[in-house]
Amino acid sequence: MNKKLSLLFFALTLFLGMNNLNAQINKFKFDDIDSLENIEHKPIFIFIHTNWCKYCLAMKQSTFKNPEIINQINSKFYFIELNAEEKSNINFNKKKYFFNPSGVNFGIHELAEKLAIIENVISYPTICIIDEKYNIVFRQAGFISTKEMNYLLLNKLN
Repeated sequence: MNKKLSLLFFALTLFLGMNNLNAQINKFKFDDIDSLENIEHKPIFIFIHTNWCKYCLAMKQSTFKNPEIINQINSKFYFIELNAEEKSNINFNKKKYFFNPSGVNFGIHELAEKLAIIENVISYPTICIIDEKYNIVFRQAGFISTKEMNYLLLNKLN
């Protein structure tokens, strides 16, 4: 009996552990926000990044893979990833934002500029929190570790 109980406990622990490994942040698009806000008011958590930024990739692979962080973000926010070099137009808050090229394959999206510029400088990654009236209530640039993000989510971003 003890062997069966131990085996059952081990299997349950393994299943729950695997389930946490597969947990993901629920991602939305700017186009979704108006209809989502009609269902439930939540702040919008925007992760502004580029494909070439190693710190952005590190946050995606560590901070945003942590089960506690995933749970906090999914329960408190609508999460949007914004590639600062996105070339397609984005409709948000009754305005259309465009990609501004600065070279053959270079440029920055207007919305990324609007959301990520802090003291006239844009850095990647940047997180930006917007309230239900689309006001920026928090912004921070640079890599944010799991420990730092957990602190922010529990103490600053309530």
